[in-house]
Amino acid sequence: MNYVNYLKGEHAAHLAMFNALESLFPMISDVGTAMQKCIQSGGKILLMGNGGSAADSQHIAAEIVGRFKKNVKVWRLLR
Repeated sequence: MNYVNYLKGEHAAHLAMFNALESLFPMISDVGTAMQKCIQSGGKILLMGNGGSAADSQHIAAEIVGRFKKNVKVWRLLR
């Protein structure tokens, strides 16, 4: 079976979704700044979810506290 048309459709849908995200860049930046200020002032970021959202929460927590490329200070985080 040839999936070329299916893949083209999925690709177009993904491009549309990513293009739509551009309008959210200011809000995403504001959230990141608020999280940074919270952590720097000794606060905690609470992440939670149920099912897939719980998996997303764990992923975000790992991104925040991870030490992938360099050794950084550990941030307080609850998930």
